[in-house]
Formats: sequence, structure tokens, C-alpha cells
Amino acid sequence: MGIFRSENMCSGTLVLPMEKARHFVDVLGSSANLMFQDVHANQVAPQRPYKKFIQRIEDVEREVRWLIEKCKKAELPLYQNDLEGFLAAQSSEPYKLDKVEHEVRQAYHNVTRLDDNKQQLVSARNAAIEERHVLEAASMALFHQSSLASEGYGLGGGSSSSSSRPGIERRGLLDGDFAETQKLMRNSANGVDEETIGTPFVSASSSMQFNNAAGVINQSEQQRFARFIFRSTRGNAFTHFREIHEPLTDPKTGEDCQKAVFVVYYQGNSSSAMHARILRACQQFGANCYPWVTTAARGREKLRQISVEVNERERALMASEKLLKDELNFILQRQPGSYNSLLEDWRLFLIKEKGTYAVLDMCEGEGTTLRAQVWYPTAEEDFVRRVLIAESRSTHCSAMLITDRVTYSGGGGHGHDQQMPPTYFKSNGFLAPFQTMVNTYGIPRYQEMTPVFFSIVTFPFLFGVMFGDVGHGLMLLSIGIAITQHENKIKFQYPAVFDFRYMCIMMGFFAIYAGFIYNDFFATGMNLFGSRWRNTGKETDPIQYLVPDFDPSNRGDKLIQKEGGGRQYYAQNFGPYPFGVDPAWKGASNELNFMNSMKMKISVLLGVAHMILGLLLRLSNVIYERNRVDFICEFVPMMTFMICFFGYMDYMILYKWVTPMNEPPSIINTLISMVMQTENKTPLYAGAAETQAFLLSCMVFSVPCLLIPKPLILWAIAKRRTMQHSRGQTFMPLSETQHEPEQKVKFDMGETCIHQIIETIEFVLGTVSHTASYLRLWALSLAHQQLSVVFFKMLFTSSLTGDDFFLVRAVKIYISFFSFMVVSVAIFIGMDVMECFMHTLRLHWVEFQSKFFRADGYDFLPFRHLRLLTQATQAS
Repeated sequence: MGIFRSENMCSGTLVLPMEKARHFVDVLGSSANLMFQDVHANQVAPQRPYKKFIQRIEDVEREVRWLIEKCKKAELPLYQNDLEGFLAAQSSEPYKLDKVEHEVRQAYHNVTRLDDNKQQLVSARNAAIEERHVLEAASMALFHQSSLASEGYGLGGGSSSSSSRPGIERRGLLDGDFAETQKLMRNSANGVDEETIGTPFVSASSSMQFNNAAGVINQSEQQRFARFIFRSTRGNAFTHFREIHEPLTDPKTGEDCQKAVFVVYYQGNSSSAMHARILRACQQFGANCYPWVTTAARGREKLRQISVEVNERERALMASEKLLKDELNFILQRQPGSYNSLLEDWRLFLIKEKGTYAVLDMCEGEGTTLRAQVWYPTAEEDFVRRVLIAESRSTHCSAMLITDRVTYSGGGGHGHDQQMPPTYFKSNGFLAPFQTMVNTYGIPRYQEMTPVFFSIVTFPFLFGVMFGDVGHGLMLLSIGIAITQHENKIKFQYPAVFDFRYMCIMMGFFAIYAGFIYNDFFATGMNLFGSRWRNTGKETDPIQYLVPDFDPSNRGDKLIQKEGGGRQYYAQNFGPYPFGVDPAWKGASNELNFMNSMKMKISVLLGVAHMILGLLLRLSNVIYERNRVDFICEFVPMMTFMICFFGYMDYMILYKWVTPMNEPPSIINTLISMVMQTENKTPLYAGAAETQAFLLSCMVFSVPCLLIPKPLILWAIAKRRTMQHSRGQTFMPLSETQHEPEQKVKFDMGETCIHQIIETIEFVLGTVSHTASYLRLWALSLAHQQLSVVFFKMLFTSSLTGDDFFLVRAVKIYISFFSFMVVSVAIFIGMDVMECFMHTLRLHWVEFQSKFFRADGYDFLPFRHLRLLTQATQAS
């Protein structure tokens, strides 16, 4: 049917040999358009014989996803999204599931082993670094203690001071409280050697029974840990912290984490309850505990040892990372004849295989054959048969397609009715974004008129009306052209952007077209053809009055001479500005009033024309379905209502534009007097009152014609059919009665009346609100133009004034122009494009498509490898 209506569809039964069913489905998926229906959809617990293959593939897919995540974390380039290249390579050298599964498992095992080894090395390195920081903190504390001892501080003051304050937290290890506590530990040790310590992270004094526990904890847990220690020990412990400025890598997540050294002082030996309580707190908060040295000599020796250990573990970690990257680079190698890496080929192959087995699970089989219910385009039936015959010969098996000879019409479907065929449109790179835009609103009913063909022009055109500016349109056009010129790179990296390249070009083109009409180039005017207005005074006058060099009334030379008098117009400039707005309006005091009036009226003209186009498409559906009831009871009243009021409003706008008047009447006042049936003292033309009265009568009469007749006619038709069936007067051919549904839809008069009331109210009120909605064309165009003026004056024009030095002015102009372009790209190309796009989308979805578009069909989803891979890639 082309791009206006969906393709004719057929249903049939596909019979495949059991042992070669996967091969036939794979071949059909690469060449034919067949939509498989699930014959087990209505069963409670259907038998899925190929489910084990799907589960097996999903397990391998999980490993592939894990490998992809590892590649991304390692910041290695992953070449992907070359779907056509992958399928082309598969046609010559196809992958096998067993081989791919073995290779994936082997790569997964190798990477897992290397990754576990790396995590262990990272943990060991972190432990060495943490212990080094604990030793540094202890050494600094010992150094501070020796400084205090040399200054003559005694034990008593420090002891009483420390024991009298239940401090929860200390931010530094070099404060007085900590030094006094450390001195207390040394004095109370009474000469006991460090080797007598019971645990590697606890230092104990056998005489005064003072212990400490030191380690490293996350900074995020620092406050909670200090509060917990204070409360669990009832204030009988001191907790000190020292921040570690060096970030440590989490071995599991690979992210940096900030940690801090802590030391807890308490009274009691290693077998006391408080000691056990503090150990449990450290374990609960995930703290790593390390020994706390009590002599400076021991601290220096341990620091030398731990520094050597850190360097060794750093070298081991670097070697492990190199081995891991080498293993990942092996599976990231680009494959011959394709842009993809080996890992991406595995991913695409698994998606294709899973889709193939999912289709096989939709079939039913007995003995040696499988049967599947399929939809396919009528035009491709012969091609499908040729494919089956060719593959039957090559595999020495028999496969066939049995067609259901049923004729479907496009008018009887309701939503996802299984008796109605799916909707299928042939598409290409140019039509695809517009088809996607329409399908997002709703899938067209089978062979319903689709708005795609008309949206190709109306969508970018209405966008251009709102975004009209030659400069900004050139930028948008350049972006679209750049995408098409670099499609080989953008196609794989940004497929969504690549799909909208032609729409971007068209939106830029129509923005340039509207910009020439508005005479806007980055908010400035362009004098391309010479202004048709001239100054009657001097150039030095503060206020200049411009008069036209042409006859605004379009009277002609003979009429002017006949009237006598009047000024003479320049012959070389006879006529208005050839295209767009005259540049003389730029900067005029009444520029905004003139542009607002023009853009507002253009918006109304375009809006009414757009809605009338929607009604004409409704007429095409009615004619195609041969529905006389809808033609008489819906289309005619709707078009009458639209033309008699809104069409007449457009006529008055055009009449005022082309007809010279000394005192032109207000269109708004004329419409008000027309509806209120009041006398209009300034009629637009002779006989306007009679014409308006007739149009108002037709408009009012069309509303009951839209509301009342259709339910009554449908009730009469349903009653007549019921009587004919009861009397046995309905005769149908045998071929039709075989496919006639058993269930009969009962006519509900109440539901029909409610539906018609809703549709009438929606149309009558909708035409008014939708016409006002098209004023967004004027509003967004005005906002775009005024915002451009503000940016141009504030960022660029200000640099052109002043008496600065030449080089200074050059630098100012350069900086201001750069700022102006950056703002233009960020605001207009980044934000305003999306705003205008969304408003244009709303005008098409609501104002335009509501006039004719049912959108209650369901899409034709053939089993094609390319479509399956595209959907999976977009979803991921």
C-alpha cells in the first residue's frame, strides 16, 4: 500500500522438520519477514522443549555481561554496534553455540582468576599502606611524647587530666591529651619489654593494666565508631583519629575510599571484658587492626620493613594488572570484516541464538514436524516459498507454508484483536524517525491512513516556524550534515543520534526558511534586496520617520493618476520587499507590534490548515472503509463546523491583508458580533452580516447532526441484522462462514450514545482549544527572537562601543564573540531545540492526529536478526 497505508498481510501455517527446525528458523530470520505467533499463549502450563537452550544461553550471557563490565572498568575500548557487519560475517563463517560457550567460559575463567588475584594484591597492598600509616601515627606520637618529657611534664597531671575527661573523639594524634596518655602507657609499663604484648595489635602494661587498640576505619564510619566506643565502655575509653589523605582503592568495587587511623585507650588486660567489647566493635564497623609500637627504635625498624613491603606489592599489583589487561585486550580485538570486537560478536551471537530458540518454543510439534502460526506481507509470500524450497533441497528435508485464504479489511479492528492482522510499513533511514515518532503515540490500525507521510513536511516546517532564525538554522543544518558525513563513526557510537540525522537536516532547513521570512540572522536583519522604505528627514535626526517607496494599497499607477495627487513612487523600487520582512522594520519603535500581529495570524492560518488536513485524512479513511454512516454523520458535520467558523476566520485574515482599508475592523470584534448576533458597526465587506448569519446557522446545526443521527442509524442497522438472522434471511458463502467468528457482538445503545456524546464534546471544544494551542507557534518564535536580541546586545554589541586601544578592542570583540557563540550553542541549540521539538510533537499528537488517527493497532514484529539485535542494543 506504500507509505499512506500499511501493507496487505496474510496469515499461514509454517511446517518445519523437527531435526532441522533451528536451521530453517535461522535462515528465515536472516532473509524473510515472518511474525511468529505463540500457539501456547492461552495454555496454563505449556511445554517449552527449547527452554533448556535458552537457560543455557542466558548463563553464558551473564558471563559476557560480566566481561563487558570489567572492560569498562579497565577503560579499554570496546568496539560494538556494527550489526550489519556481524550479520554479514555470520552468513559466511557462522559461530557455533558450543564453541562460543567454550570460549566464553575459558575467557571468563581466566579473567576471574586474574581479577581475584588482583583483588588479593590490592587488599595486601592496602593492608601494608594502612599499617604504614598506623606506624607513622605511632612514631609521631612517640616523638611528641619525648618532646614533652624533655620539657619536664610529669605523670600526675597528665594522668588525672586524661582520666577525668570521657572524651568521645580526638581529631589529631598530636594533641596534649594523646601525648599524656602515651606517656602514661610508657611510665606504667615499668620496664616491661614490648615482646610481652599478648596480641599483635594490643599493647599492654601488666602493672597498671592500660591497653590500646589501633587500626584503620572508613572516614564515613568515624563518628559512629567513636560514639559506639564511648557508650559501650560507659566513657572509660579514649578514641583518637588521624585522617589518611592518601585514597585507598576498594578491592571489590575498584572505587577510591577515604580512611582514617584510630587508636582506642582503655584500662584492662587482653582477657578483660572491655578488651573483647572493643574488638567486637572493630569487627562490627569493618575496621582493620594493626600493632601500635611503644618505642621509637621499633617504629623506625617497622617503617623500613613496611615501606619495602609496599613497594614489592605495588610491583606485583602492576604485573597483575598488565596480565589482566592483556587477557581483556585479547577478547577486545576487532574481528575481520566487522567493526565489532570479539566480545561484542559473542554478545550479538548469543542474542540471536536466544531469539531463535524463543521462536522455536512458540511452535507446536508432533512426531517429526513443527507447526507455527505466522503473519507475513502478501507481497513477500512467493519469496518465503522460494527460501523454503531452496533450503529444503540443501538440507534434504521438507518445509512448507500453508496460507490461510482470508481477506481482512481495515475498518473492523479494535485494538489487539487477534482476528486483525498486524500493521506493517516499509521504512528506510529517512522515514524511520518519523515512523518512530508516530508509533510512540500509537500503532496505526491495519491499513489506516498513517500521518507519517505528511509529518515528513509538517513536523520540520512547524518546528522551523518556532525556531525561525537563519543563523541558528544554519548551525542545526550543519550538525545534521556533519552526522551524515561521519556516519561510519557516529553510527556505532551514537546510534540514536544517527537515526535522526535527516530529521535534523530538515528542521535546520525549515528554520532557515522561516528565518528568511522573519528576516532574522542571530537576531539581526539582513538587507539582501534593498529596503523599500526611505527616510523623509535627515540622518542626524533623533527620530526618523520612514515612508514606503511603493504603494501599500496596490492601486497601480493608473488608479493613482486618476485619483489625482498623491506622491510619486520610485520606479526602480516599485513593489514591496521581494521575500520576507523588510529590513526597515528592524529597530523600529513599532517592530514588536508588527511582528506579533504577523506571527499570530500566521500561527492561526497554519493551525486551521493543519486541522483541516487531519479532517481530510479522516475522509480518506471513511472512503477506504466505505463507511457511509461515518461520512454523513461525522465527517460532514465536523468539516462544516470547522469551515464555517475557523475557516471563515482565516478568510478574514487573508482578506484584511490583501484589501486596502482606511480603518480595518478588528477580527476579534467581528467574530464576537458574529457569535453574539450583534450589529457590527465596521463590517469587513458589504454583505458580511448576512454571510456571517448563514455560517453561524450552519455551524450550530452541525453540532446536533454530529451528536444525534449516528447512534440512531447504528441502532437501526443492528436491529435489522438481528431480525434477518432470526428469520434465516442471511446467506453467506461457505468459504466466508468457515471463518466467521462464533461470538456475536451485542449492540449496546447506551454505550454508543455515550461514545458519541464524548466525541462530539471533544471535537467542538477541541477545535477551539486546539486553534488556541497553535498560538504556541507565535509565542515560541517571539521568545526565540527576543532572547536572541538580548544575548546579542548584552554579549556582543557592548564590545563594539568605547574608545579603547585597538588591541584592547580586538581582544574584547574576540572574547565577546566567543561568549556569544557559546551561549547560542548552549541555549538555542541545546535547550531551545528540545523545547520547540516537544511543542511540535504535541501539535502533531494532539491537535493534528486526534482528528483522524485511531492508533489502536498492533505492530508487525517479524523475527529478523537485525531487528532483534537493534532492540537489544537500544535496550542496553
